[in-house]
Amino acid sequence: MRKGITLLSIFLMLGGTMGNSQSRFAEFNKFRDKIMSDYQNFKSRILEHYADFLDGEWHEFEAIIEEESPYTEPKPASLPECEAEIDSLVTNMVMTRLPDAVASDNSLAGMLSAIPGRNLSYGLDMDSGFEPMKMDIPDNFGPSDLPKTQVSGLGKMMLSANEAEGKTNYEISAMRIPDPNFAFGSFPGQTAAPAPGESGITNSGNSDKAMTSEEMNRAITGSGYASEATFATPKEGEKFQFDFYGMEAFLPNIDFNIAENISSSGETGDHWKKMAAQDGGVETSRQLFGLAQQLGLNGYLTFRLAESYVNQKFKNSNDRARMSAVHFLMTNMGYDIRLADMGETFTVMMPFDQKVVYGLPSKTIEGRKYTMLMPEGFTPATKSFKFATCMLPNDAQGKTSDLRLTGLSLPFKPKEFEISKNGLTIKGVVNENIKGILYKYPQMPAGDFASSWIDQSLREDVVNQIKSQVDGMTEKQAINTLMSLCHYGFDYATDQDYHGFEKPYFFEENFIYDKNDCEDRAIFFSYLVWNALGLPCQLIQYPGHESVTIAAASDINGCYYDTDGIKYYSSDPTYRGSCIGQVMPTFKTASPKIDKHYK
Repeated sequence: MRKGITLLSIFLMLGGTMGNSQSRFAEFNKFRDKIMSDYQNFKSRILEHYADFLDGEWHEFEAIIEEESPYTEPKPASLPECEAEIDSLVTNMVMTRLPDAVASDNSLAGMLSAIPGRNLSYGLDMDSGFEPMKMDIPDNFGPSDLPKTQVSGLGKMMLSANEAEGKTNYEISAMRIPDPNFAFGSFPGQTAAPAPGESGITNSGNSDKAMTSEEMNRAITGSGYASEATFATPKEGEKFQFDFYGMEAFLPNIDFNIAENISSSGETGDHWKKMAAQDGGVETSRQLFGLAQQLGLNGYLTFRLAESYVNQKFKNSNDRARMSAVHFLMTNMGYDIRLADMGETFTVMMPFDQKVVYGLPSKTIEGRKYTMLMPEGFTPATKSFKFATCMLPNDAQGKTSDLRLTGLSLPFKPKEFEISKNGLTIKGVVNENIKGILYKYPQMPAGDFASSWIDQSLREDVVNQIKSQVDGMTEKQAINTLMSLCHYGFDYATDQDYHGFEKPYFFEENFIYDKNDCEDRAIFFSYLVWNALGLPCQLIQYPGHESVTIAAASDINGCYYDTDGIKYYSSDPTYRGSCIGQVMPTFKTASPKIDKHYK
C-alpha cells in the first residue's frame, strides 16, 4: 500500500511539473508572439512613414575614403627569391602578443598538449618596455574553424513542398540568411517565400557548355549537394530575364513601375509613395529577396542583384530614379540602407559588420558607420566629397550586413584547373561563374576573406587531395612541400599590375586566375595548413606584405615569434625557395599584425 501511495505521489509530482512546464511553455510562446507582433508593427510603421522622412530634412555630410589598402607600403613588384641557407637567417622575430580574449583561450594548449617536448606554459617572456602591437583578429567564422571532418551538406538550401496547405515552405540554413529577422514574412506585405519557378537563374546563353543535370543541382542547392527539389522554368512571357554578372536571372513579370525622371532629392518622397501604393512594389522586393536567398547572397550582393534588375527593367528611367527604386526594394527587405544625394547622381550607403572597407567612401551617421556603394561604372573624382541624406529616427535603423560570404549557389559553369609542383598536385573543377560576381567585391580585411567560403565541396576535395599526398611525410616535409606548391604552382603579379586595383582573392578564386600575389597565397596556404595538415597557424600582415606563421609540433631551427608559450615559425608562401623558419630579410625584425588565427 505504501509503495502504491509513493508511486501515486511521484505521478502527481510529475504531473504538476509537466503542468508547470506546459504553462511556462505557453507563456513563452505568448511572449515570443508578442515580440514578433511588435516587430512587425515596428517595420510596418517605419516603412509606412519612410516617405515622410524623405520629404523631411536632408543633412549634408562629407564622405572620406579613409584607407585605400591595408598595406602601408608597396608590395614586392616581383616574386622574392630565397637564396640564403636557413642557419644564416636564424633569429627571433620581434615578439608580439595576442589580444586578451585570445590569450585566455586554452583551446590551443589543449590541442597541442599531447605533443611531446612542448612547453605549453602560458605567459610571455618579453623584454621590459616592449609595447605590444594592437591586433585585429576577426571572430572565428567560416569553415576554417570547423572540425576537420566536415558535416555533409553544410550550408545547403533545402526546399520542401507542403501540399496540404498548397504552398511551398523554404527552409534555409542560418548561414545563408543575412539576419534572422530577414526570414520570409518579416517585412510588411510578405506572406510566403516565392514558389519554385517564380524566380531563378541559369547560365547565360553564351556559356561554352550546356549544364548537366548534376550541374543544375549545384546551381540550385550549392556546390556538390544533392537537390531536394527543382525549379520549373516559367513559360516565355511570364518572366523578366536580366543579366547578373554573366548569368541569366529571371523574375516573374510583375506590374511595378517607377518614375522616368527624378531631378533632385526633393522628389524622392513622392516617388516612394507611388512605389509603395503598387502591390507590385513589395512583391518585387519579395521575389528579389527570395532569389538572393536561393543564390546565397549577402546584403552587398543582394544590393547588386536589385541594382541589376532595376537598371535593366527600367532602362528609360534616369540614374536617380533607378537608384531610388533600388533603395525602396532593399529597405523593404529589411536592410539598413540610406539614399545619398551626391549632386550629379544618387547612390546608397550600407553599414557593414567590418570596421573598415578599403577604397570606398564612408561616413558615421548617428553612431553607425555607413559605406558608400557606388553605381556600376561611377568613380568619385576625389577621396573626399560632400553628399546629403535624409534624417531618420534612431529606431528606424535596420540591420547591418556582413561582407563575409558563407557559400554561393550559382549556376555551375565548369573550369578545369591543375596545379602541380614537387610531387604535389591539386586538380579539379571550379565554378567560373564566381569570377564576375566577385571581381570587384569590396575590399574587407584579409582575415575576413580567409574566414569566408564560396564552395565548400571544392574545398573539401582540395583538402582531401593534399591529405592523401602528404600522408607518410614528416611534419616539416609536408609543410615545405605545400609551401613549395604555393611558391611555384602560381605565377606572381601584384593586384595593381594584374587587375589595376587592390583585389584579395577568396580561396576559390586562386583556381580562376593564372596569377596571384602575397595575400592570395597566404589566405590559400594558411587554410590548407590548418585543414589539411591540422597545424595551428596565423595569417599575418607586414606593412607591404601578407604571410603565414605555423605552430609546428617539433622545434624548428629558424625564425619564430612566441605567443603565449607557443612558437609560431615564419612560413612564407610568397618567398620562393624558402622553408619553414625562413623570413624575408626585410621583415626579419618587423612586428606583424595578425589577421586571422587558425586554432
